[in-house]
Amino acid sequence: MLSKTDRCLLQEILDAPLPAMPPQWVTWAVIAAVVLGLTEVDVPPGAVVMEKIAALFPSLTDAVLALGTRLFDWAALRP
Repeated sequence: MLSKTDRCLLQEILDAPLPAMPPQWVTWAVIAAVVLGLTEVDVPPGAVVMEKIAALFPSLTDAVLALGTRLFDWAALRP
């Protein structure tokens, strides 16, 4: 259970406004979407863009997923 001060601090953090996204990021995301023929623009790249990139390199994707699984297993076994 959180103390009252911890709850107040957490509420302040959650209520804080998100910083504005730099216009350059949006501009480059739109340019990349047009050049690469993407149907979606996410800044920073979202799950759909990552899936499309992963589809280009399936064996690399499998290796990265296997490495991630092994790292999580290793971290779970650490004291």
